[in-house]
Amino acid sequence: MSKKIATYDDLLEEKARLQELLAVQRQAVGINFDLVYNELKPAVSGVSNTFITLSRMGKQPNQSPLVYFGIDLATQMVLRRWLKMKTGWVTRNLVPFVIRYYLSKLASEKNPWWERIQQAFTKATS
Repeated sequence: MSKKIATYDDLLEEKARLQELLAVQRQAVGINFDLVYNELKPAVSGVSNTFITLSRMGKQPNQSPLVYFGIDLATQMVLRRWLKMKTGWVTRNLVPFVIRYYLSKLASEKNPWWERIQQAFTKATS
């Protein structure tokens, strides 16, 4: 406030001055918001890519649920018990998840040693 308001015209002038000041401050806030948004953009995209990767890691192919149940059971029993005494809680929960993912991916691919294992079990049952 630059001077004391005595008349209605002084009040209207002060209102106009304050509205101009508000417009300038809104513009400054908008510019600052854009600067912060542009600085955070790489971090936000990195976090979203991490979440996308983790969500894909949890999904299993729909080929043979029994194989994936066996992989899941083996990683739960062997790795969690083995890692229980030797590591912290992050490693104890993360390592079985990652190993289960890679074993599931390996089981879904067609490679010679996996086909030999599958043939051994199909010959034994038939």
